[in-house]
Amino acid sequence: MGNNAKNSETFLAEDLTALTSREHEIFNMLLGGSIPKEIAHLLNISYNTVKTHIKKLYHKLGIHNFRDLVVKYSIDTGVDLTSASKSAVFTRWIENKDTLGSYVNITEKIEHIEGQYFSTITIAGKVASLRNTYAGIVAIPDPPSLEAMKKMKRLTLKAVGDGNNYAVTIPTTDTRLKGNYNHYRKLITTKNDEITTADINIDELAQVPYWGTPVPFVTANIEFFQIHAYASNEFKLKFWDIRFFSE
Repeated sequence: MGNNAKNSETFLAEDLTALTSREHEIFNMLLGGSIPKEIAHLLNISYNTVKTHIKKLYHKLGIHNFRDLVVKYSIDTGVDLTSASKSAVFTRWIENKDTLGSYVNITEKIEHIEGQYFSTITIAGKVASLRNTYAGIVAIPDPPSLEAMKKMKRLTLKAVGDGNNYAVTIPTTDTRLKGNYNHYRKLITTKNDEITTADINIDELAQVPYWGTPVPFVTANIEFFQIHAYASNEFKLKFWDIRFFSE
């Protein structure tokens, strides 16, 4: 190991001395892939207490999220983490479902996939067998990722599915307000337990004629994006490494 790597290790180790024993414990559990709710259960403390500890340790370490933690502190794994930082960052994942019996659960973890660490999102649930039912997730990007979305010509993501199709939908201010949620979307096909790379060109998005007035798709007015199960029963999809390309 070169001097630069050793100096980096020493610098990062000094960072950790600012943590309390409980914060250091949670730090290690986060690096191990545990999510806050799991940590609360394992440590027999409240979920809100775990969130407070995480907020404090992030502040002390000068980071903002799970990905920052992994990229900065997993230097002993021998894994190149540089590309993980190029993925889009999302501040919130919100369940989106009807009130007719459909449901969805969201799980976020740090996982080692194909030689790199990624923050993965798994959505699992069931779509009710009625008309106009749906279940999925709304993804809220951080400001830099949103700006990249507004300039993108295509997006990619990695996913492991269950053989169902999933609709990647990109709402804009116009489609949400003027089109009455008459959004543009693209269906992706998954194979059971196999990694799929979805490559979606913006000009391939098709407008879904639910109701309301069709409006043009303007990338500068993108607000967020959604993934919904295009299934008639149970579903499970894990996805990660979402990237936006301007060329």
